[in-house]
Amino acid sequence: SHFPWESMGNYKYALFLPFMAVVATGVDDGDNWCWHMCALAAARYALAQGFMTASRVHAISGQSRIQKRGIGFEQMDREENWDDFIILQTLVMTLVHLVLPGFHSFPTMDLGGLGTCLLLHAGPTELVYYWFHRALHHHSLFAQYHSHHHKSFVTEPVSGSCHPFLEHVGYTANFAIPMLGTWLLGGCSVAMFYLYTCGFDVLNMIGHCNWEFIPVRAYRAVPLLKYLVYTPSYHSLHHSRVHTNFCLFMPVYDYMFGTLLRDKDEGSMRWTSDRLQETSLARTKAEVTPECVFLAHGTDLLSVFHLPMFLRGFAKDPYTCHWALWPLWPLAALGAAVLWKFGRVFVSHDERCGGKQVQTWVVPRFGFQYFLGRKEEARINALIERAVRDADAAGVKVLGLGALNKAEHLNGGGVIFPEAVGPQLKTRVVHGNTLTAGCLLAELDLTLEEPASGDAGAAARNREVFVTGATSKLGRATALYLCAKGVKVVMLTSSEERFLAIQREASPEARHLLVRAATHAEGAGIATWVVAKQCGEEDQRCAPPGCHFHQVVVPPIHPYRADCTYGELAAMQLPPSSADTKACELFMPRRTVFACHAGALTHCLMGWQHHEVGAIDVANIDVCMGAALSLGFLPATKGWPEASRRAFQARVDEAARKQAVGAAEKSRPVSEDELAITSDEAASDESSVEDGGEPVEPLNPARRHSRPPRSAAAAPAASHSSDEKRALLAPLLAFEVVAGPKDAACPDMALTPPGTTPAGLKRDLSPTAARVLVDDTKRQK
Repeated sequence: SHFPWESMGNYKYALFLPFMAVVATGVDDGDNWCWHMCALAAARYALAQGFMTASRVHAISGQSRIQKRGIGFEQMDREENWDDFIILQTLVMTLVHLVLPGFHSFPTMDLGGLGTCLLLHAGPTELVYYWFHRALHHHSLFAQYHSHHHKSFVTEPVSGSCHPFLEHVGYTANFAIPMLGTWLLGGCSVAMFYLYTCGFDVLNMIGHCNWEFIPVRAYRAVPLLKYLVYTPSYHSLHHSRVHTNFCLFMPVYDYMFGTLLRDKDEGSMRWTSDRLQETSLARTKAEVTPECVFLAHGTDLLSVFHLPMFLRGFAKDPYTCHWALWPLWPLAALGAAVLWKFGRVFVSHDERCGGKQVQTWVVPRFGFQYFLGRKEEARINALIERAVRDADAAGVKVLGLGALNKAEHLNGGGVIFPEAVGPQLKTRVVHGNTLTAGCLLAELDLTLEEPASGDAGAAARNREVFVTGATSKLGRATALYLCAKGVKVVMLTSSEERFLAIQREASPEARHLLVRAATHAEGAGIATWVVAKQCGEEDQRCAPPGCHFHQVVVPPIHPYRADCTYGELAAMQLPPSSADTKACELFMPRRTVFACHAGALTHCLMGWQHHEVGAIDVANIDVCMGAALSLGFLPATKGWPEASRRAFQARVDEAARKQAVGAAEKSRPVSEDELAITSDEAASDESSVEDGGEPVEPLNPARRHSRPPRSAAAAPAASHSSDEKRALLAPLLAFEVVAGPKDAACPDMALTPPGTTPAGLKRDLSPTAARVLVDDTKRQK
């Protein structure tokens, strides 16, 4: 079932080299056969790319997609070699040309021959295909061959050519009938090869494009047309219902042999595809409006080809500036110039997360354009503001600002947009840097743990951090958070005034831990650097050997030091609830997004009703991190120091172990006593945060499993102790402690989204977690 050249990988395209060599050396035959085969293959690739782009451009096809679901990486990988049929048919046609006597000396055009070819297709080829296709749906053949094609429940234009090798051999033999039959009847021409093969590809892609664009009125005006040419909706039903609508392109064969899918409509039989076609075309913009939008931008010029609407196989893997893209640089430069002059924010792709529709929008600018001065900055801000207004008009709930779209020098972290639109703005603007800080600090929390050796000097050195760009949003938040944890922070900044302003924000007992540095050389003895501003080769040489650079700067710094390690930009793995993810977010691994993107998604899924713009609220870093963890997001540990990665994985494994232990009892009835927290424990919690008792330290989500246990006397008489229950709900409880009664800075940050009852939240948790979830009313009692 595999193609003979499968082991060659991308080197399979070398099979075209002999054709090119014949053309280049001028030894082609009288029909210029090799030249035509190369041109025909190029035309088929161009048609496929055109259909793929149209089916993925939201402005063209987004509103009339037949299946609202999207596709994922598994389907992208399975369909990676969709173009094998082009190579196969090129080789077969050439072999026939070489060995079949008289199969040469073709005229350029023969109109009569084109008609003959069309009739032979409508008769023998369509009929043979229909019964061959029905045979492939027999359980034995379907399991061995055709099921590969039907794994694509939601199809794309190239899905129609994804079949096993032997199945393609059968198709190729059948599709050769019109061309060979026309030749035998004396009507073969060069134009026939182009028109039949390209026309065949177009009709095949129409059936699989998952985008209805054929108007209903065309079939109403010419009723016979519906029997002669199918619609995208017609063949979509074959993939969703499987054992119906078997025809190639002409529904008349399904009508004749009783395999046409019909609906009963008011006593009369109606084609189901007609209803599906009408429904798809009648869909309104409101029905495809996302709840969350992430606003991205390009990095280098060639990154435009990493958009899912362009190079399908390139977008499914992390972005690299591959040498194969270099010939496209002039095209990319031309596109950048056109976008700079005429471009507006556009939709890149759709996904789902937590059951909600989300989209990625793109500002038509590249990284270098964000540093071209005030005039260009004003143009970019105007584009972003227009996107905010459009999102608000469409009913989008959250708009997240990605990368440089929230740069401090550009718009102060997005603060200008809610001010520009005014209080009537319903869309919440989110820079997401609070969660970015949470991911960075989760990593630092593990890095800065005291050495087990007990060496006081090593412990002191390990509790120091050098921060570049220390007065930026992330630099400031990192410094204030760490000094509150007893970590000395050396802040590199040229402005003493801004340093002193940040120092005054710290608590009086922690201010001495914030130290200003004027040069990179002052970080020479510190093994942990946080890079929040570009750091060149000479600057990096000031770091000691073995130093680890934690990065929160866009773009990331170049790794000049071989004796140091370099972290990745803060990122999070998407939760299991996310779906339809078919493209990597720039150089991130699959199903991994930048932390600021995850911050926008968390904001939407939690139902928070505040804007997250401007300076980071340090008090809410643990809140955001806890909420993200409770939703299933996990920090992406790629680029973390090995010790930190092992420590974090150990904590994740321990949490999973405890969850598994609890899940073993999910079928056991639970009494009210087990659901209740003892009044002594509840009173202890309340006195600690309300009545002047010992304050509860906000839990860092990355260290939430290391909370000191309460005394045994305070534990309720149940199968799980209070601490075990808290471990099972670690993300939620970490969130709960931080967002307690004294968190008045942001009253919208509640444990449950507005309108969500504790019972509703229980349904979203595992059975064991639901049993130990305590209603707030019981706690306050």
